[in-house]
This record gives sequence, C-alpha cells and structure tokens, in this order.
Amino acid sequence: MKIILASKSPRRQELIKGLELDYSIVTYEVDESFDSSLTPDEIASGLAIKKAEHYPGKLTKDELLLTADTIVWINHTVLNKPCNKEEALEMLQQICGETHSVYTGVCLKTENKTISFSEKSEVSCKQLNLKEMEHYIDNYKPYDKAGSYGIQDWFGYTAVERINGCFYNVMGLPVSRIYEVLKKEFGLTLLMLFMSYVGFAQTRTVIEGKLPAKKGQAMVQFFANPFDNEPTNRNFEIGEDGNFKEVMNISEGQMIAFVDAKDFMRFYIKPGDSLNLSIDPKDAQKLVISGKGNKDAIFGYKQFLHFKSTTESIEFQKIIGIKMNMLSPQTFKFWADSIVKEKQSFLQANGQSLSTEARLQIGAENFYEFENLKLTYPQYYENRRKSNSTLPALDASYFDFLKNVDLNQSKIMHSPQYRTFQKLNLIKAINDNGQKLTIVEIWKYCETFFKGDVLKIFRLHIWADIVYNSTVEDAGSLYKLAQAECQNLPGYTTVEAAYLDKLPFTVGSKAYPFKMKDAQGNLVSLEDFKGKVVYLDFWASWCRPCLGEIPAGEELKKYFAGKDVVFINISIDEGEQNWIAAKNRYSISGIHLLSNNGSSPEVQKKYKVTSIPSYFLIGKDGNFISAPAPRPSAPNIYNMIEEALKK
Repeated sequence: MKIILASKSPRRQELIKGLELDYSIVTYEVDESFDSSLTPDEIASGLAIKKAEHYPGKLTKDELLLTADTIVWINHTVLNKPCNKEEALEMLQQICGETHSVYTGVCLKTENKTISFSEKSEVSCKQLNLKEMEHYIDNYKPYDKAGSYGIQDWFGYTAVERINGCFYNVMGLPVSRIYEVLKKEFGLTLLMLFMSYVGFAQTRTVIEGKLPAKKGQAMVQFFANPFDNEPTNRNFEIGEDGNFKEVMNISEGQMIAFVDAKDFMRFYIKPGDSLNLSIDPKDAQKLVISGKGNKDAIFGYKQFLHFKSTTESIEFQKIIGIKMNMLSPQTFKFWADSIVKEKQSFLQANGQSLSTEARLQIGAENFYEFENLKLTYPQYYENRRKSNSTLPALDASYFDFLKNVDLNQSKIMHSPQYRTFQKLNLIKAINDNGQKLTIVEIWKYCETFFKGDVLKIFRLHIWADIVYNSTVEDAGSLYKLAQAECQNLPGYTTVEAAYLDKLPFTVGSKAYPFKMKDAQGNLVSLEDFKGKVVYLDFWASWCRPCLGEIPAGEELKKYFAGKDVVFINISIDEGEQNWIAAKNRYSISGIHLLSNNGSSPEVQKKYKVTSIPSYFLIGKDGNFISAPAPRPSAPNIYNMIEEALKK
C-alpha cells in the first residue's frame, strides 16, 4: 500500500515520515471555505473530505490518499491561518491566557473506500505580553499555521502550559489514530509496513515508560540501518504524567542516545526489543529498565554511567582532539590502549548476563573505536610536523599494532567500528603502495584482505558508500559487479534502490530548475545564472557537518571571486529565524535561499537531498557536472570548477 499525502505542510510531511510508510507528496489548490453553522469537528473533517474529493489524479488499487485539515476553535469561532501581522497578533491575544481546542480532520480514501474522522486536543496557554507576541510573529512568521502558532516552536516552548490529547494532532496530524485506522479499516500489517519502507530487514523496536521528571520534548538517536552515515533523530513528547512510547525500526544492535531537556543517557538495544523505562521508587536518581531485551539494555546503561565523566561525556570528542594534537605517537597509543583495557575489563566483570550478540558487538565497538583512532592519529601528527619541524617523522613501528588484527571476523561484521577499521586498513594499504586505483580496481583489490562472506559484506558496504556519497557514474561502474556478488545479501535492495534513484543525476543531465525567494525577499531562479557555473550547497543551521564546512566554503568563494561562479546556499531549516541567525552568525557569503518557505517546496525532493550537507555543481549550460559534488574542503573541487569555467 502506497500512501499519497496531499499536503503542503512541512509538519504533516515530517509526521507521516515518522510512520515509516511508503509515501509520496502531492499538492493542489482547494477552496477551503466552510459553513460556519457546523460544529468544529464537522468543519475539520468536512474540509479533509473536500480535499480528497478534489484530488486531481486517479487512485490505483494499491494507493491510499490521505488528506487533512486543522482548525483552532475558541469562543465558538474558528481561527484560520493569519493573512498578516495584525491578524496573527489578534489570534495570539485570543488564545494566550485561555484554553482552546484544536481539531484535525482526516480523510483516508482508496479506489473503493473512504473513511473520515476528526481528532480533538485541548491546549492551555499562559499569558504572553505584547512584546513577546510581536517577537514570535516577527521571527517565526506563523502565517501558514492555524491559530497563528506552532506548538513545536518557540511559542510551544514558552506559552503552552498543558495539552489534553494528542500532541501531534496539534502539529497537524493525529498519527497514532491514523495508524490504528489504517490497520483496522485498510488491513495495514506490520509486514506491509516494513516491506514498504525499506529493502532492508528492519525490525520494530519499542521504548516506552514513565519518566515524570523528564516531561516535555525528548529525542532518541539511532542508526536505522548499517548504511546510514548520520543517525536518525526521532523527536517525541514525554507527557505531563511522564508517559511516552517510541517505535523505531532498526536492523542491528547498538548503543542509542536518549536525550531530554535536562540530560542524556545511553543504553544498548537490539532489533525486536521492547523496553520499559521507569524510575526506581526507592531512588529517584536510578533508572529501572524492564521488558524484552532488558539485560542487554541494563548493561549498556551501566557502562554509560560508569564512563559518563570520561569516554561517554559530551566533551570526549574535544578530549580526543586535544590528545591527538599534544601526545607523541607512542604516548597516544598507550593512552588509547589504556581506555580499551578499562572498557574491556568493565565488560568482563559486568557482562555475564549479556546475550552473545550483544557481548560480541559491545566488545568489538569498545576495541575498534580506539583502533580507528590510532589509525587516524598519523594524519594529525603529520599536520603538526608541518608547523613544527623539530618533530621526528613517524616511525614505521607505530603500526605494529595492526599485525595481530584479523580483518575477517564474520561474527563481528555487525559492528560499525569494525567495518570502519576494515575500510581504514584498505585505504592505508593503497596509500602505502602509492597506487592510484580506479573504483573497479579497488573492488578487485579487496580480495587481498577479505575472504568469503566477509568479502561480500565488505564490498556491499563499499558500494553503499559510493552510492550515497559519490557520483552516480562511480556507483554505476560497480553496479553489475555488486549485483552479481551481493544481491542475495540483506540490505542489497536498499542500496540498489538508492542507486536507481540517482540515475537522473548523471553528468550532462538537466539540473532541476527552481524559483525561490532569497533572504531579502527577491525571487531567484536557477535560469538567472545560465552562462555561469553554479555550486549548490544544501545545509541547515542545526547540521554540525554543514557548519564544519563553512570555513572551507568561504575560502572557495574567495578563490573564485570575480569569476563566473555563483554560490547558492539552500537551507532546509523549517523556519526563517534559525536560518537567518546562522547565516549572519557565521558570515556565510553567497546567495541564500530557504527550501521550506513555500516558494519552491519541491527543490529538496527533486534534488533527492536525504542527508546534509549535499553539494551539486552545475555547468554554464544548466546541466550537472557533478551530482553530488565534492565538499568545499575537498581539494579536487577547485579543479572541477576551473574546468567548468573553461567550457
């Protein structure tokens, strides 16, 4: 079953994504007038039905159309979306200090069946003063929101005092109710759900419980499948009573992060686990973990607490950087080995109740995390030597620790740190031999190190890296090889689908045209820059890798200043405030556009931007030169732009 969500709302699009269904987005205009004599639930559901009736396409037997409309109801009056600042201010003055109702009407329609309903939530708001209301309107511009506010932004944080009902309903979609109706009325099963979402064997995994001290916004951070470069951040609400429930789909065991406004914690979880978190009645500082998989989770939590002030601290990445820039090679190895010894000793002393899978993976993660640091250290050391000529060259004996490491341990191939270690070893061997290998030659060279099933799994991950992070041409050069060797492996269909999805981005194909408003409100079109080379940067204010590329990006812009190169920064921030603040704070030059401001909502989708930062290089003829393109910090981007300018 494929869901078609008919909505321009970025909130609804984000919420439907959370159900992990196979879905697509359509937009079309519908007259949203209504009979004011109707009850609020009749108005909301009636508008949803009207949107479904005006769907311009024809549904096939495996498609389901989902339409929705949200209204705010107070004092027997509907508050729609404000048209200007005056209307927005008037609405906020009505709801502040009062309790109002939010109704979302939903219509689910297939080829031969239609179900509609409405969901109600009551929202109580504190009183804000005029200055605070104007601050909200000026900075968050809530003109696309019923009642002139978003519960998920600044207004929700500061003014919303209590919610009675579904939080997501207030955002615009009662996803829990929709999920139940899909199961009951349309026969949606978990099997259909998981098979439609990805081609990888992901399993429903649950975290729920009651944590009154952590009420409010929270987040779980996890890797949905082994090919993800960045973790999935799932935001949710812990209710006033402390109750919550989150469902994840994961494909391998891992330490996940559980973050709330005051603190964070980590614990181990496997696919199919169902954990319940609560507070020990005898000790409010102690977490009780029960349910399926609790023994593995408890050990992970204990390990986190034991190392919370050291390797599990938020500051540990900074400590690693300091050590790499201060310690001598042998001292750095000794420091890394001492941490591994402490972690493995803790595992030996406290891990008796762990499952075999968890013990193997946690042990591998503990060990290979620091083996990877030892492998990465030399490049930091060489950078230090460039600025300090008194430092001796790195002795070849530094790498003696690699002699006794087995690269073909099939039992720990589910460890991300071990897979990274395998890749770093391969890269080191190629560099040591001074070889410049093509991608196909690297595929063949893997046989030097890996055997049997380990070789197949490793090659699938190599191909996945290229599919997700390199050009479609590079990915295509390995397609038939990967198909012949890896097609029976779990996860192959996921990578293949991603590759096939990128085919429109071959070199020489037409770049998707767009028209968007810039930070000053001027309309900017890709067509405006025909005859110039265009470097697109998709980023967001909250993306650390994006921010990390800013210095290199500014150097790149300075280098090509005065030449026919245009740098366009497209933010995917939902609101304008964070976008503008980050642009100004980091002094990012170039043209600035916001993809979620309604002027061109299809841009991010058309460019298939699923992770950021993402870069695209477009030639003077408006065709792709590289999609995706190298980052600003990659030395070859300079040559690519120089070559593009010559054409």
